[in-house]
Amino acid sequence: MADKCSFISYDQIDELLSYPSLGHMRDTILEEFEEYFEPT
Repeated sequence: MADKCSFISYDQIDELLSYPSLGHMRDTILEEFEEYFEPT
């Protein structure tokens, strides 16, 4: 499941929202910010 499920943390969302050209970015930018759950 950890290989298939990703998420974007609130800190990463805040960083993404600070980009001045956010309205002109493609949805593939989300791949730069996604994280995967790593069981402990």
